[in-house]
This record gives sequence, C-alpha cells and structure tokens, in this order.
Amino acid sequence: MEHGFVWLPDVDVVPMDRIESRAGATRRGGAPLMYSGRFCGMDEPLPSLRLKQLALGVQEAGRLARLAALDQSETARLIASSLIKATGTDVYVDHFEDAELSRRVVDPAVWDMGGEIAARELAAVARAAADRTRNPAFTDPPSGARASGATHAAWDAFLRATRAVETWVESARLEMGGGSGGPAYDVELTVAARNDLPTAAIGRFRFGRLPADWTAEPGGSSLETLPPGGVLRQKLRARTTRIPLDLSGHCRLAVKFEAFRPDGARAGEADLSATLSASALPRASQSIQIDGDLRDWPLGEQNVLGDFAPVMDTQIVRVSDRPRGAAGGPADGLSRGTRTLAYVCADEESLYIAVRSATTGVDGAGAAADDARESPIGRAIRHNTIRYEELMPLGEEMVEILIDPTHGGTDSGDLFHVAVKASGSLVAERGVGTSPAIGRREAWPADIRYACTVSSDVWTTEVAIPLRAFGSVRGIGPVWGFNVTRYDTRRGEYTNWAWAARYCYNPRSMGNLVWNRLPEAFLGSETGGTP
Repeated sequence: MEHGFVWLPDVDVVPMDRIESRAGATRRGGAPLMYSGRFCGMDEPLPSLRLKQLALGVQEAGRLARLAALDQSETARLIASSLIKATGTDVYVDHFEDAELSRRVVDPAVWDMGGEIAARELAAVARAAADRTRNPAFTDPPSGARASGATHAAWDAFLRATRAVETWVESARLEMGGGSGGPAYDVELTVAARNDLPTAAIGRFRFGRLPADWTAEPGGSSLETLPPGGVLRQKLRARTTRIPLDLSGHCRLAVKFEAFRPDGARAGEADLSATLSASALPRASQSIQIDGDLRDWPLGEQNVLGDFAPVMDTQIVRVSDRPRGAAGGPADGLSRGTRTLAYVCADEESLYIAVRSATTGVDGAGAAADDARESPIGRAIRHNTIRYEELMPLGEEMVEILIDPTHGGTDSGDLFHVAVKASGSLVAERGVGTSPAIGRREAWPADIRYACTVSSDVWTTEVAIPLRAFGSVRGIGPVWGFNVTRYDTRRGEYTNWAWAARYCYNPRSMGNLVWNRLPEAFLGSETGGTP
C-alpha cells in the first residue's frame, strides 16, 4: 500500500483549555494550526491562516494527482515544475547548506494561477468523460481544439510569469594591473544566466555604459547557447586607472544580457547592475589606540564602508523585463538601513577595522528587549561561540570581519573570520565554524586586540589584527578579499558591506581591500610579493 505524508516541523495543535488568547498561543512557541475561540466569544476552535494555506495546498496537490491519474500527467508536470523548478540536491549550489531559493515561485498570485489552470483542466477532462458516457461513439478532440480562449490566455499568462531567461551578477573583483602610466586596476565581473524556457536560448553579456577612462574587452563576451534548464556563466573584464567609488565604497556598473533567436534576430535583453565594493587602505598617521574611540582614525580617505545590504538578496533580472537600474542608492551614513559604518586603515604591524552600529529605538543597553527578558547586550555571561542558522549568525548582536589575503579563495576554509559581539566576546578562526560545517575550520591564534563601547544609540567595536598572523598564507597580493557584516537583533537583519550573493562565507562574493603600499612583511617573501 502506498502512503503519502508531509512533514511539518514545529507545527502543533494548541489545546483549547490551555490557550485563552492569541498572545498566549504565540508565547507557547511552535506554529499552532488552531486557536481557541474563547478570546473572541466563540465556543468552537478557530483555524489559523497557516491551516487554511495547508488545506489549499493539499487541495491543489490533489488536483495534480487527479490529472496524472486521468492520463494528463504532462499537464500536471508542467504546472508543478513551473512553480517548483528544482528540488532535492538540485537546489544546492556551493554545498548542501547553500540553497538557491529563487528556484521556487513565491508570488501567491502566480500560485493561484496554477491552481485555476489545474481546476480548468480537470473540468475539461470531466466534460469529455461525460460526453463519452452519453455517446459511446464520441472521440476526444485534440487538447488544443478543446481548450477555450480563456484557457489559452490563462496558460499564456502562467507560463510568462514562471518561464523566462533569468540573469544575475555573482561577483565583482578587483586586481592590480601593470601599466607604464601609473597604477591600473583590472575589474572582473562574473555574471550568470539560466534558461527556464522549454527551448534553447542564445545570449551573451556585455558592459553597459562605463565610467570615463574605462576600457572594456571589445564586444563583451561571446555568444553561447543555453539549453533548456542550462546555466551560463561568463566573465566581463575592464581596465581603468580610476574607480569612482561613492562615499560608502561602492561603484555601480551597468551590465546587459542580449538574447537572440537561432536566425540571429534579437529576442530581448536584461539590464543588470553590478556593485563593485572597494576600499583603499590608508596608512595610519599616528598610533591607533584600541579603546573604542575613533577620534584618532584617519577618516575621509576612501576607507569608509557603508550602505550595508541584506544578505541572500540576489537581484535576478528576467530577459525582456523593464530595466531596474542600480539596486539600492547612495549611502547616507547611520540614517539608512541597519545604519552601520565600518572603517579600515593599517600600519607596518597591524590591520585595523572599526565598526559603528546605530541602535536607536532599542533599550539603553544597546539591543532590543524581547518582552520582559534581559537584553542580549550587557548580559553577565559572555559566550565565545556562535549559533548559526541558514548560514547566518543568530541570537546576539555582533559584527563579523571576513578576510581573504590572497583574493583567490574558493571556499569558506580559505577565509579568516573574526566576530565581535556587543557583549564583549570575540571569536577568531580560520574558516567559519558553522554547524553543520560547510568547510574546513581551525583555531587562529592571532593575538587580536579589540575593544567595544556601548551607548544608548551606538555601539562601536575596534579591532587590531597583527599582520604576522597571516604569515603562513602564500600568494598575498596588494588586493585582499574583504567584507564586514552586522547582525541586528532588533530587526532580525543580517547585512553586509560587499552585497554578497546568497551568503557571506563565499570568497568569490567578497569586496576588495586595496593596499596603497603592501607592507614590507609581504614583499619578496614566500607568502606573497607584488604581481
């Protein structure tokens, strides 16, 4: 006998005699399917929206199963695969913790369209069965002839909403290039396209309008064919002597994807915006005191990192969509988003990082109070461990510093990871200690100096990492992979400076930290040298 079931973690039915109010049901935890009606004067239980959505999902699944049983399995498959485009291990990208959430449709209106189409197709099959019952000589007409104009229109709208060529930017990296006229920079973008259409697509990427004095490879990338379900990754390269960074350390670059038909005619295009995150690393003109006071810092020398963006917020642009332009906008300091600013500088012995995080609207200790419970900042107990969920640190207010001194790392094990909590705890490691693990991880005895100060509206952390702590690394150059993140307990937000795609522990998604002059410790040594 076959059995079917759906496993729903953390879902329960609240006993009616224990819950007298909606707030009581919420405090109990879990995800109740039923609520007591007593708090609104009713004797019978009240179904939750969660239960109604589950019932609707079961009904739609039943329609698809019924279609398949009536020799309409291809129709059922097309509806289901248009809404859920990948399942199981096909959803993974870099590793089993890196799920590509864009492979499912999340717009409720599109799901409603699929349900209505399934209902119409079932009704058409039922009518044909009734016709055969009344007239045994009846022959089913072809499905195209049987379908009404309204059904055709519904299918067309549904497939347009769920099937397209999707494009996105994966990384924006910077390298020092040679040149007789002074320092030059090589910019490399990694861009990607996926074909969700039932037929092959032909396309290529190219830069849009570039800043003045930039030179791109002629013609962009080459034309390539994307089979149905295929993914195309290409690299775009340009050279410049000047990068027009905004006040937050970002440079927006326009990218176009051009799609063509087999006969060479243009089939559409998509306009993307790549964000190149970079920061110069000025030399400290005076000794930096690690005390949480930033008045001795050299500021205003392109060493300010701002305009932090939510993690796992990759911008996907469909071919033929209206151009969206640059994601986000100019930074305006601590008044935007999670209101986080970071600063960097260095001397011959240390790399310095400071982060100021606004906490306006939370309690005087600097973190959100949850009901009557104690604030996460200012607790007597400090933990030098981090709890991760879906590749994000949770539970406590903290900032993270991620460093790849080779700027060529391939997985999380190539990163140096420093996390400082507002409670005063520090974690330093090579790799990232997620659970479950996504890569190798080991202790990093770096002798890091740090300080935290917390006020009613801002908390500041200041970190000094000795350069000798990177002594075992080979291939160190003048551009390092770099990122700063902040987890905000008040808003439940995890943001980062480099606008990383999907998660922050991927070295390919990091920003660029540029040494004006590489310290003597790294010149001509086994660890690195100038390119």
